Amino acid sequence: MNTLDHLTPLYTLVLAAVALIWLWQVAQSARKSLWPRLGALMPLGLGALLAAPALDVPALFGVGVGFVLIAAYYPLLRLRGAPSRRSLGLSAACLVLALGTCMLATAYNDVGGLVLSAVATLLSLAGLLSVVLYPRRRHVRPPLIYSPFVRRLQ
Repeated sequence: MNTLDHLTPLYTLVLAAVALIWLWQVAQSARKSLWPRLGALMPLGLGALLAAPALDVPALFGVGVGFVLIAAYYPLLRLRGAPSRRSLGLSAACLVLALGTCMLATAYNDVGGLVLSAVATLLSLAGLLSVVLYPRRRHVRPPLIYSPFVRRLQ
């Protein structure tokens, strides 16, 4: 029963739409220097919802719905510090690795590997979005005034 044939196109499309909406919310919160702590449960819930019909385990459907609802309605936003260049490279490397394992799992028709790599892809894509879209603070220098008369006037 571990085949990808049990996933209907409509079900997969709905899960992809929910993932895109979540990534949009992560991008909007990243522009405000925020990160959803419990929002990270969304990829786990979507992975459980993806695995439920493929593995034929109805309990995964309930767990997935619970995680998705917690992540959607109770994300617990927290302020983030400024990301470093190392975090950008690490997020990009994690995304490339997750996409590579996703391709391998699809080639070997492995449901467990596909679910894990889909969850890793969503998490690393969210991390990359939060690093790239973090607002940059620009330091503005005061104007240089060379005239002594203007300095005294100030």
